[in-house]
Amino acid sequence: MAAGFVSSIIKWTAEKFSSLIPAQTAGCSTSEPCTRASEDFEMLQKTMLSIQEVLENTEEKDVQSFSEKLRLKELSGAARDAEDVLEEYEYEVLRAKVIARRQAGSGRKRKFEEVCETSTDDIPVLVPVPNDLIIRMKEIKKRFDTITKEWDTLRLRESDGPRRRDDHAWTPKPTSSLLHESNVHGREKDKEHIIQMLLEDHENSRNSVSVLPIVGMGGIGKTTLAQLVYNDPRVSRHFRQKGWVCVSENFDVLELTRKIYTSITKGSCDYTEINEIVDALREELMGKRFLLVLDDVWIDNPNLWNPLRDLLFALEPGKVIVTTRNESTATIMQTMPLYRLDCLGFDDCWLIFLQQAFEGRDPNALLELAEIGKKIVVKCKGLPLAVKVLGGILRFESEEWKWIDILDSELWELDEEEDQILPALRLSYDHMPPALKQCFMYFSLFPKDYNFYDDRMVRLLMSQGLFRSDGTELEEDIGRAFLDDLLQRSILEYHWTYDRTRLLKMHDLVHDLAQSVVGEEFIRVDDEVHVDVLNDLFRNLKRLRTLNLRWTRIGALPESIGNLKLLRYLDIRHTEVKRLPESIFGLYNLQTLEIEYDALAESSEAIKELVNLRHLLFACDKYANCLPSGIRHLTNLQTLPAILIGRDPRHFRIQDLKNLSHLKEVQILNLKDIDSVEDAQEANLRSKRDLKALQLSWEHCYALYCNTSRGQSSGEPSKIPSEATRSLLPVDWFEERVLASLEPHTNLAELLIYCYGGIRIPQWVGDVSFSKLVKITLLNCQKCILLPSLGQLPSLTYLDMSYIESLQHIGREFYGCSSEAKGFPSLEILAFSSMDNWVQWGGGEYGDFPRLQEISIAGCPKLQRLPQHLYSSLTRLFLFNCEQLDKLPLLPSLTHLTLRGEYDEKILSSLHLHLLCFLEITGLKTLPVEFRKMYSLQKLRISFCYGLETVVSLFELPSLEELSVRNSPQVQFRLHSSEDVITGNCPLLQEWCRRHDIDLTYSG
Repeated sequence: MAAGFVSSIIKWTAEKFSSLIPAQTAGCSTSEPCTRASEDFEMLQKTMLSIQEVLENTEEKDVQSFSEKLRLKELSGAARDAEDVLEEYEYEVLRAKVIARRQAGSGRKRKFEEVCETSTDDIPVLVPVPNDLIIRMKEIKKRFDTITKEWDTLRLRESDGPRRRDDHAWTPKPTSSLLHESNVHGREKDKEHIIQMLLEDHENSRNSVSVLPIVGMGGIGKTTLAQLVYNDPRVSRHFRQKGWVCVSENFDVLELTRKIYTSITKGSCDYTEINEIVDALREELMGKRFLLVLDDVWIDNPNLWNPLRDLLFALEPGKVIVTTRNESTATIMQTMPLYRLDCLGFDDCWLIFLQQAFEGRDPNALLELAEIGKKIVVKCKGLPLAVKVLGGILRFESEEWKWIDILDSELWELDEEEDQILPALRLSYDHMPPALKQCFMYFSLFPKDYNFYDDRMVRLLMSQGLFRSDGTELEEDIGRAFLDDLLQRSILEYHWTYDRTRLLKMHDLVHDLAQSVVGEEFIRVDDEVHVDVLNDLFRNLKRLRTLNLRWTRIGALPESIGNLKLLRYLDIRHTEVKRLPESIFGLYNLQTLEIEYDALAESSEAIKELVNLRHLLFACDKYANCLPSGIRHLTNLQTLPAILIGRDPRHFRIQDLKNLSHLKEVQILNLKDIDSVEDAQEANLRSKRDLKALQLSWEHCYALYCNTSRGQSSGEPSKIPSEATRSLLPVDWFEERVLASLEPHTNLAELLIYCYGGIRIPQWVGDVSFSKLVKITLLNCQKCILLPSLGQLPSLTYLDMSYIESLQHIGREFYGCSSEAKGFPSLEILAFSSMDNWVQWGGGEYGDFPRLQEISIAGCPKLQRLPQHLYSSLTRLFLFNCEQLDKLPLLPSLTHLTLRGEYDEKILSSLHLHLLCFLEITGLKTLPVEFRKMYSLQKLRISFCYGLETVVSLFELPSLEELSVRNSPQVQFRLHSSEDVITGNCPLLQEWCRRHDIDLTYSG
């Protein structure tokens, strides 16, 4: 274990002692263990600080001998025990404050609201140090003293190495944005060779599945090469279905088959048997060519591969790319010649290093560093991951000695075994600040190729106390900066899911390094643990900080969970736990609670005693009951996905939001049950500076998934309001005043309003002071007759309005400006749907919507015209069931057009069809003459055009890659100008499309 790692634990614990203990030891009893408590604590603190100072001076060296490692392990254990004792004392202080607040709330002289607003931080208490903690502290001090006496044998003195300037405090690396994917160098020829092999082999094995292995040492770029091939447009055109599965060391055929299904279909796999999955995949593929990448495969037994091979071969035709370090694995799996990936040349490695180490700097102005860098690149021996990682270390370093330190490191001289990249990775670890090393080590607990979400990982790391805040910034913000730093250093990688969610993962070689660094410090149990042992665990693991029971089969938590006084993270999502034991509300250190909504709704008022809770998470898809009112006391809450408003004082009410000042996003549901405008005002959303996303729903359900009309909620029936404010006003007026009272802070970025019953939307929605607002969604506001003025919001990029059935006209007021000012300067996506009475859209002027890229209009049957002279930047247009539209404006940049419904053929006459890349038509009866001018068209889809009598001249569509004709029996085709027309069932069409590499789908 590195000395700096132990040093940081000791330093932080000693500082905590200095700030906490002196103020409390005055309350000790007069018994012998207590009388010298203050002196013992002071002495321990001094001892810890002196050890920490010596350890800090050994940060740059590795402890090698067995005795050194043993002493460091003892120091680590003693430091962690001291940290445990300190936090147990902090728990006693918290408990005393909670009891004091509880007692104050039960007193008659004090108003209940006054007590609610009292933070535990503001409650003065004097808590004697319990005798057992004092005894433990004395024992810990003896252990430190014993280790100190053996100090000379540790070689951990200041004279044992050159002093480095203090570089131990972690600070975020300056960066303008999150890490971008690095440009790949030196693999163009490899990519072209692989693609050629895939496409040419298809001609020779049209109806079979072929396996192409890519073989190379760890860190050489096998996965990167496979990604280049996978994402190449030629490959995407050739293979209609693609999937990517990271296999790693666990070759479980059933689990791999489930992953293959999920990757290819982009949906969840609910099947439990392999045969069911294969049948479902066959139906999904239906003879379509597919490409599957099996990344990082480790097998040396053909019997493991054969079952998966058989089921893959049942899905023909297709290709499988396998990446592996093991040539014997490639030999077992291959049906095509394996592709052996070589190391990169110096020039390509130098380009990677320049990109990583000199980002934003001119290497010509830093010639000394550049020369050192070239020597470092040579030592990386052509391994791109090594170059990338070391470049990441030096990205923001300008001092020459730090570059020389890496160049001259003795780690380069270590014997290299199979994984030649280890020295470079070890260097990257050695040059991390101690705080970052602790985070890095924590990743060893997760399996290889484990994907994780940023925020969830931050909460897990935070529960281990790895982020030390001085009070000027949130621990969550420190944690995100830590992850960004690891990304900058290329220790972590990221990729985007299909729904644009960022997932992080660690390269398997980097994971190996994390496990080698950790040694026996951490342990991971991969076998299943029966829940029967939970009770014993909770009695014995009293210093547990993190407990994740997600997806286990437990039906209840034992009362003994209350013994986990130091617990900070508890996850019981996707379990059968329906109710929380009362003892859980004594976990005053709990920061994160992930729970099923039903169990949370059944919780008692005692939930208010979880005074340190910052993140309360549950699924946002079903709500049967209101939340307990005690949540209003949780003033540290940052995450609270949704609130179902109730009227019963035992339930959470709108005014209870008043003290939740740190919320970052929230859905407020069932606003129809608000009794008065004053209650809405008391929520004081305008004061919540951290609130970034707000959803306001007057119904009982999750806004984004519920399409019920107003008043058809399945929730409990509305009760007669107890206050006159609501009953004296018409519903629409009352709801307008409620929405006006729910004005948030101008830091808001996303807003959704659902089932609002007012005629007008308040002016704050669209006020230019909301300069950070990027997304607005208005759903099911059926009575609204006038849209808010949104056109001057400077950052608005996404606007979606649906089910606004009373709206008839959109005019210049929508743009929120006079004729001199232009509207919607940043808008990129605009959507209207299900607006049955919308007739006219006017008021647009030249220069409005300068960045608009996509418009979708669906279910607006009376709309007659779109504004003219707009949308010069528009590339995508979707029109669904807008049959009154007879003409479209000039759209010079349009590349994607979807028309669904019955339209006049003239609707296409004004378009520049020769620029279209994608055309989908549904329900048309005729096609214009301009249809033959679509020289750029790549995808053509025709469906449910029963009356469409037309001939598609395929030879006039030279760029066509995909042709789909469904339920359009009278559509015919001409393959050459001199030939007769043919039907879609003709084998000639299928053969012609195959020869021209066009994906054909035809079903009459």
